[in-house]
Amino acid sequence: MGHQLIGERFYEADELGRMSPGDYVAKLRTVCALPGRGYLDHPLVRAIEAGTITLPQLRFWAEQTFLHIRNMMPAFGTMAMKCPHIGPRTTLIKNLAEECFGAISGLKGHPDMMLDVCIAFGMDPAEVQTRRQLRPSRKVTDYYEFMANCRPW
Repeated sequence: MGHQLIGERFYEADELGRMSPGDYVAKLRTVCALPGRGYLDHPLVRAIEAGTITLPQLRFWAEQTFLHIRNMMPAFGTMAMKCPHIGPRTTLIKNLAEECFGAISGLKGHPDMMLDVCIAFGMDPAEVQTRRQLRPSRKVTDYYEFMANCRPW
């Protein structure tokens, strides 16, 4: 990984390497605490910070997160296509381009980034791509599809 986006700033690999684990976690917690982010007190985040999460739990999270990110792309496309407002439509299209292939950041698409996480956790990316979303994960994806297809602007 050459650089990482934390909040609104990209950090180069050497900057990340000089950060203490505490400084890194503090930066991430600051971003997670921003309005609209519901992750600060998520049980997964707490378990990671406490060092109590297991590798199988992290693998399960990474797999289901990859499947959700990959499977929600059509909903983002549908939202952009149906949006009658130029400004929000442009934002949605930019978001979709970033999600799909890293058009804004110049990195990778988000599914590919999640596959990198899976690889870092010792998983076979080809196998992860054949997995199916479990019901709770699929319900999150279904929500995006419902909003894209059934809700008026």
